[in-house]
Amino acid sequence: MTALDGHQQFGATDPGQSAWVAANAGSGKTYVLVDRIARLLLSGSAPDRLLCLTFTKAAAAEMSTRLFERLGKWTLMPDDALSNDIYAMSGVIADGALLARARKLFATALESPGGLRIQTIHAFCERLLKRFPLEANVVPQFSVLDERSTGELLSEARDLVLQHAAQHDPALADAISALTQYSGEAQFDDLVHAAISERSWIDSFIRSTSRGDIEARLWNKLRLEPQANAATALSAALTAFDPPELRRVARALAQGAKTDVARSANFERLADERTEAALERVLASLLTTEGKLRAKLATNGALDADSTLGPSMEKFGRAALDIKQKQNALFIGQMTANLLHIAGAVLTAYHALKRRRAMLDYDDLINHTASLFKSPGAAWVLYKLDGGIDHILIDEAQDTSLRQWEIVRAIAQEFFSGIGADRGQGPVQRTVFAVGDVKQSIMSFQGARPASFKS
Repeated sequence: MTALDGHQQFGATDPGQSAWVAANAGSGKTYVLVDRIARLLLSGSAPDRLLCLTFTKAAAAEMSTRLFERLGKWTLMPDDALSNDIYAMSGVIADGALLARARKLFATALESPGGLRIQTIHAFCERLLKRFPLEANVVPQFSVLDERSTGELLSEARDLVLQHAAQHDPALADAISALTQYSGEAQFDDLVHAAISERSWIDSFIRSTSRGDIEARLWNKLRLEPQANAATALSAALTAFDPPELRRVARALAQGAKTDVARSANFERLADERTEAALERVLASLLTTEGKLRAKLATNGALDADSTLGPSMEKFGRAALDIKQKQNALFIGQMTANLLHIAGAVLTAYHALKRRRAMLDYDDLINHTASLFKSPGAAWVLYKLDGGIDHILIDEAQDTSLRQWEIVRAIAQEFFSGIGADRGQGPVQRTVFAVGDVKQSIMSFQGARPASFKS
């Protein structure tokens, strides 16, 4: 939707109903979220029993500011103005008791022991893990790495891996050498950094897959033979260029123009030598530097002189395209396997450094919390947590990753099942509220899945 009309806004902010709001930029999503919190407080919900999750500290600060500005104004508004404000927000005609409650909300929110919990999901996870460190299997007094510290520690881990490879790990050293030859020293760091910056999914993939399995999956994805390598690729390519036919075509080309004669020499050489260097010369005769088939594979004079030359050159041209495609696929597979090997080693060193220093990064906070809710102690943790939350509100829900949705889902399911379902029988029913816009998703690099919000 482009904007929320009055009816939609009243429905979205109804404190007794769960709601999912998908709306475009500028349609008032944050405004509706603040209205929702205000109506929950007006309906009697305790400030410390609301959990509002955002995805940046700036968003959390903005939401808190907007809410307290509104509650602060309500403390001093004349009755008529306050009544109009409440009606515009909720469609409810305020009586004296509701006006009195509205004027007290600012102080109530400030003085509440737990306070209003408007925070990033990472801050929520940090507090939860520190509350249940044994159940989560984390060091009780861990520290959290911010983005800058994470980058510095990853750089330290990379340096340790390079040093270790040079001295103790020939296979890793070969992977580093191959990737450096391809990218150059300047771009090597960029490639490794790009890979480890995707650690939210690369890390779990590498941990659960051996190097051999990684290559097998890459080869399958690239439609390569399972045991394909440079030697098998050369052997398969040479079968497409039969020596007798190469010599016959070379003789025909030798009678043509200068460009034909050059191709003739390359074809003759491949017929005799059957080497990678000879093959590359023939491929260069048939394909452009961009890997496309040349517009003319022989001059008109040579084609007119031998009627069999045209079909043979077309056949060799098609073979060259197929060979180049497979060469490119094999190269991509080998370089990707090398990069994943290096990234895996860097991430392993990075995790070791974190463990020694009792540190967690933002991904760890999410992963440990999601794992906690699947652990044997999950029921106890959810029971204790459930006793302190009546409403979950999620801002910018399109930027929620699959692992983050697991956390929200675990808490929400406790709301509506077993003993948890009986805890929400106070002034309002327990609710879940989410607002977002899939077109505004900016956190895909952290694993966000906008489609999860839509579904």
